[in-house]
Amino acid sequence: MLESNLVSQPIVEILASLADTRVKVSALERLLNNGYIPTDAAESAINWMDERRFLKQCGRLVAPRGSGKSRLCEEYEDRDFDRVIRVKAPTGCSSKQVHRLILKAMNHAAKIRRRDDPRAMVVESVMPFEIEVILIDNAQNLAVEAFSDLKDLYDEKKVTIIFSGTPDLDVSLEQVGLLESFPYSYPLGSLSEADFKKVLDTIEAKALNLPFESKLSEGEKFELLTTCTGSLIGRLMKLLPTAILYSVQKVSEQEADQTESQPMYKLDSISLEALRKIAVGYGVKVPFGKSSSK
Repeated sequence: MLESNLVSQPIVEILASLADTRVKVSALERLLNNGYIPTDAAESAINWMDERRFLKQCGRLVAPRGSGKSRLCEEYEDRDFDRVIRVKAPTGCSSKQVHRLILKAMNHAAKIRRRDDPRAMVVESVMPFEIEVILIDNAQNLAVEAFSDLKDLYDEKKVTIIFSGTPDLDVSLEQVGLLESFPYSYPLGSLSEADFKKVLDTIEAKALNLPFESKLSEGEKFELLTTCTGSLIGRLMKLLPTAILYSVQKVSEQEADQTESQPMYKLDSISLEALRKIAVGYGVKVPFGKSSSK
């Protein structure tokens, strides 16, 4: 199993200002978004893509937004950069547009003028470039003719094409009668409890590296994170920077350097209060108990 790409990057305990805190949070956010954590679900999906590749078949990786499918596709490409190419389809992506993206991902040297048709160039190039897999991320954004032309590419060259997208992908393919042309599918959704705890423990050990353990995979903290994210890794990565920011505390006069005129801040761990605050913003009612009448 591949080791996590997350790099240990401690966040300093004492922060000079709130602006400095935001810089640290932004750095952590980039670290989380670029890292890959090898969960059982992710490795199973990668094995499924390997099967399609070995058998020269096409398939669909279907998952809701926030499931981490884009990062998974990046990881698959990184493992065999020479024979696997990945493109991300923008909204309303035409056939010409996606084929231009494929040529660019190949590092094709030819200059493509606006009036040129890149489809023929892709057909002619996949074999000389030894491309075995073409990953189309955000495939639900493809136009109808793009699906048809990519099917023709597979029929002619038997290069594995894997679409990664939301459930709207299946709807689009079915509407144009091409769902059976891409018959193999792999659903990627919420992580199991064991996988989600593994992700949280890995993030805490290799990314957060705070002075005190946050214990995100335990007790009420785990319950709140599960409820807020639906155990989707992509949503978790978006939530954690906010949790970090909400956990910053002002340093007391006893802790602060008396020579400093400006207030200082500290970040010891992700607090339960921060997660409760986020949970309220996510529409989850948090039981605080009755207010004291005293």
